[in-house]
Amino acid sequence: MTTVYCCSQCGIEFGNPLICEEHELTCKAFDTKECYKCGKTEEIQITKPHNLEFDKWHQMRSDPPGYGSILDGIYPVFNLCDQCLAELIDSFPIKYQERIYNDDGDETTEEWIEHNSK
Repeated sequence: MTTVYCCSQCGIEFGNPLICEEHELTCKAFDTKECYKCGKTEEIQITKPHNLEFDKWHQMRSDPPGYGSILDGIYPVFNLCDQCLAELIDSFPIKYQERIYNDDGDETTEEWIEHNSK
């Protein structure tokens, strides 16, 4: 029979009490997420194995723009909440929305556009 030691802050399990104790000294049981578009912030408890609240937050990354771009030298990395990401995608022309929302190809491009045109 193996004894399991759990971090009192995040719930991660350890087989060794000393490692668990050491982990607890630096454990960050909460992570703060902030949307760069709307400013919404949310403190999410870090749990094992996975907290579904993290799925509502998205870190967006872009390749660094090259020489001549108005963003030359900038490395765009920013966070968006679910709502703002959906609003951004919904601001695209319908044919590009289809490429994102219908990426599994369940419908033909024409069917998806017909069912989802506003």
